[in-house]
Amino acid sequence: MFRRVIRGECSYYGAAELFEVVKEKGEAFSFGIEEGEIRDVLKKKGFVPIAHYMPHRFEARYLYDDQAEFFGNMYGFACHVHALC
Repeated sequence: MFRRVIRGECSYYGAAELFEVVKEKGEAFSFGIEEGEIRDVLKKKGFVPIAHYMPHRFEARYLYDDQAEFFGNMYGFACHVHALC
């Protein structure tokens, strides 16, 4: 999750709804990584980043079926990373 979202500094797709659910549960987010810093964070922890998908890249790669039908938006406040240790 992007640190800016945790600080409430942006309005990415799905962030407001997620915060509402978390608030209802009495929880709080405590960890996020600044956008653009995930590779450095992973490398410092001994991981080797293989692929890094920001929300728009993840949607383009994984959220269309064989007939090019779009399944729906991915939340916009986090990325997906494939890494090896």
